Amino acid sequence: MRVVLFVFSFLFLSCSKTSQGIVENTNKLEKDVSWTRHLQAKDKLKDNAIRSKDDLAYYDADLDYYVIGKFTKAEVDQSFDIPTYSGIKKEFYTYGFVDFELKGVPYKLSIYRNVQSMQSKKYKDYLFLPFKDETNGSETYGGGRYIDLKIQDIQNDQLVLNFNVAYNPYCAYGNGWNCPIPPIENHMSTSIYAGEKAYKGPEVNRENQ
Repeated sequence: MRVVLFVFSFLFLSCSKTSQGIVENTNKLEKDVSWTRHLQAKDKLKDNAIRSKDDLAYYDADLDYYVIGKFTKAEVDQSFDIPTYSGIKKEFYTYGFVDFELKGVPYKLSIYRNVQSMQSKKYKDYLFLPFKDETNGSETYGGGRYIDLKIQDIQNDQLVLNFNVAYNPYCAYGNGWNCPIPPIENHMSTSIYAGEKAYKGPEVNRENQ
């Protein structure tokens, strides 16, 4: 009887600790995501891409879309052009690749480095991860979404991908912006129910500002 009670108590405490850990991780994720979205909205207001942050919509923060992937540095160090929705092209390098699992399914995405940003003291360490998924055009912006990263985010060949902070390019809000089109290798055959949703606010024409 004592053995049964001990096992029951152990399992109860283990489950309690696990549940507590999930709650703590969820709370931390929500706090981090909330702050990141605040900064993103602040930049969009400053750049006159949106009129009000109240027009932005997001999925709830979800731990399922916070994953750790294996990073592999690209071997070819040659730049190439990525077209934008305005018709011009922007020069990028493929910095590397990240392999990860999302809900048990393996994926691989390419990570890029903008050549122009490399000349900037502020943005020289920034990495760019554009992607498309099956929510585009219905629940999210049809042109795909972006995740910003930094070289310093790569630790011991590992990289955290937090789809909860995926955001819309400025082209989602109006005309006149030069937003890179996610390359075909970053088109995901799944629905990413995380990050920023489709924009429903008033359209902003950059050329008229």
